Amino acid sequence: MRINDILTEKEKQGWLGKAWNTVLHGKEDPLIPWIKDNIRSKGTQWIYRNVDKQFPKRYVRSDVKSAIAQVLGTGA
Repeated sequence: MRINDILTEKEKQGWLGKAWNTVLHGKEDPLIPWIKDNIRSKGTQWIYRNVDKQFPKRYVRSDVKSAIAQVLGTGA
């Protein structure tokens, strides 16, 4: 069984699936589409400054940094 199958099973969506979605900003996370829409036109510094306006007190700087890396494909 593949890891993706384990994480997406309805009855198995326990702590492992929630942790996976938290660490890798899963499909339900609204931060990734928001960054995709704004990264090319406004830049990373704008995103860092405005993430608290869009999502009040939900993300810390390291979450935003990993989401930006995921969107840009750097993997850092």
